[in-house]
Amino acid sequence: MKIDLVLERFRLQTFPKKYLVFFSFCSEDAVVTTNLFFTELEKRLEDIVHTPRNLVCSGDRNFRPGQPIGEEIIRCIDESAVTILAVSNSFCKKHWCKREIQEIYDQDKPIILLMLEHVEPEAMGPVLYKMFERYSRAKWVFEDGQIKLEPDWAIFCRSIIDLSMKYLDE
Repeated sequence: MKIDLVLERFRLQTFPKKYLVFFSFCSEDAVVTTNLFFTELEKRLEDIVHTPRNLVCSGDRNFRPGQPIGEEIIRCIDESAVTILAVSNSFCKKHWCKREIQEIYDQDKPIILLMLEHVEPEAMGPVLYKMFERYSRAKWVFEDGQIKLEPDWAIFCRSIIDLSMKYLDE
């Protein structure tokens, strides 16, 4: 199966991309995204891939100090198979988030939109709105005082692996 090939190539470091995921979020959402999502995503992907290698890239962790931010955005997105956009109203207003959205679009990257809150379509900008209309989305749901991911983590992580199959022929 192709999914097994993706996993094996990541374990052997022969997959054409350095990371499975580039995770894009704005600084206003950093506490929520880092504490509730990023750490859990890394753990779950490591459990699936069975490798100690870093599978999730983010600007906070992987941008090289002293380098131009625009170049680092391009490099990190290029080195990742799939991009997750943590979309919030704050995210839609940020200049660097808009740059990341445009770069993802220009590179024709597989994307997963993670909706952190309700965002009106007119707040998204044309490129993000096009993605919003085109692709199914994941979202945070507050239920019984708890935050949970919909769809569940198993489906979410499987989607990342499925989308990364695009790079098997490289």
